[in-house]
Amino acid sequence: MTDMLGEKLVYGRQVLSTEDNEILSNNIKIYPNPTKKELFIADFSIDSKTTYSIYNMVGNIVLSERTLTQEPLDVIALKAGIYFIKITQQGKTVVKKFVKI
Repeated sequence: MTDMLGEKLVYGRQVLSTEDNEILSNNIKIYPNPTKKELFIADFSIDSKTTYSIYNMVGNIVLSERTLTQEPLDVIALKAGIYFIKITQQGKTVVKKFVKI
């Protein structure tokens, strides 16, 4: 996010958002959403160091850091609810919300 002058918003020394992360976030698509058993990630270049974690609504890690591949993610073991997937690549992190039914 930017302020009225187009500057990046910062809290203390923590950058709250950057244009790069917004662009990265807008490019990543997850589907189907809601899902029953598999989650696909599209429009994203995955390399060997790309990782992901899945969190529940209260912030608990449901699936800890794993390497992301081109294969769909198996989420069949998750209980029905709202989850967040955090994808990290080259120091940039994107979080997307999905629903498991």
